[in-house]
Amino acid sequence: MRRDKVGLRCAVWLFAAWAVVFLGAARAAGWSWTGAMPKARYFHTDTLLSNGKVLVAGGYDIGGSLTSAALYDPSTGTWATTGFMSDARVYHTATLLSNGKVLVVGGSNNGAKIFLNNATLYDPTTGTWSITGSMPDARVGHTATLLPNGKVLVVGGFNYLVTLTSAVLYDPSTGTWTATNPMPDPREGHTATLLPNGKVLVAGGFNGTADISKAALYDPSTGTWATTGSMPGARDTHTATLLSNGEVLIVGGQHYSNNTFQSLSLPQRCTIRLLEPGLPPNPYPIRELAIQPPCYPAAKSWSQGALTVRPIFLKRRCTIRLLEPGLPPLRLSRHFVVIPPRCSLTAKFSQQAGTMLEAL
Repeated sequence: MRRDKVGLRCAVWLFAAWAVVFLGAARAAGWSWTGAMPKARYFHTDTLLSNGKVLVAGGYDIGGSLTSAALYDPSTGTWATTGFMSDARVYHTATLLSNGKVLVVGGSNNGAKIFLNNATLYDPTTGTWSITGSMPDARVGHTATLLPNGKVLVVGGFNYLVTLTSAVLYDPSTGTWTATNPMPDPREGHTATLLPNGKVLVAGGFNGTADISKAALYDPSTGTWATTGSMPGARDTHTATLLSNGEVLIVGGQHYSNNTFQSLSLPQRCTIRLLEPGLPPNPYPIRELAIQPPCYPAAKSWSQGALTVRPIFLKRRCTIRLLEPGLPPLRLSRHFVVIPPRCSLTAKFSQQAGTMLEAL
C-alpha cells in the first residue's frame, strides 16, 4: 500500500512541474502547454514582476519544503533558476513592492524553524535574496497587501497555537515592522483586497473554531477597522478579485462547522507520529483523539522494516484534538501514523457542543 501511495505522489509532483497558459483575446481562446519549471512544487507563491517575468518561490516537493525559486519568461515560454531563499518555506506570502522588489513573509518549513516570523527580499535586478526585518509573530495562512503608501499590511494567520487577530505593517524604506490595530475577528485562510478608495477588504476565513462569513474594512489613513456586510455563506481558502467596476468577486473556498467530531478510540496507549512537513516530528503517546470533519480518515497498513505502522490519510487540513490531558492540539495535518499495529482504531461519531475547540 505504501508503494502505491508513494508512486501516486511522485506522479503528481512530476506533473506539477509543467505549466499551462490561457490564450486570451490576442489568439483563439483556450489553453496551451508552456515550459516546465526546473523543479516540481505546490503551495508556492507566484509574483508578476515589473519586467514582465513571473517569480515562483518556495513550496513543497517530495523532499519537503523548498528554498529554491525560478523565473518564467512569457516572451520565450521558458524558466530559469534564480537565487535561493535563506529559509525553506510554504504557506507564505509574496508581495511586489513599489521599488520592484518582492517581499516574502512568514510561512512554515520542516527544519528547525517550524513557523516563521522572518521576511526576505528578492531583487530582480541581481537575482538575489536579502534578509529584512522580522514580524513580531510567526504565522501561516495570513495575507499581505501592498497599500497605496508603499507599506505592506499583513493580517491574521495561524501561529500553531491560536488563530490571530493581529495586523502589522512593513515599511520598505526602513525594513521594519510596526503593529497596527487588530481585526475585529481572528481569521486564517481569508482574503484581503485593496479597494479603489485605498481601504482593504478582508473577507471570510477560519476563526479557530469555524469558517466565518464576516468581512471587515481596514483604513490605512487611521489604522482602524470597521465591520461591513457579511457574505451570504461562510468560507475559507477562497479567492477574491477586484473587478473593473470596483466590486469584489469572491469565488470557491471550503466550509465546515465545528459541531461534529469523529472520535477515534485506541485500545491501549499508542503513539501518534505526524508526517506532514512543517509539523513537529516527535511522537505523541495518546489513548484517544478527535478529528474535525469533513476529514474522514481512512486507515491503511504497511510494513516499514521490522515495524508495521498504520497511517491515517485525511482529506483536507484538519484539527486533531488530543483528548488525553496535557497534550497540545495539532493543526494543519493531512497524514499521521498510529504505531504499533496492535493500536487498531475504533471510529465513533458524536455530537459535541459548538465550543469544543475553545477548550484546546
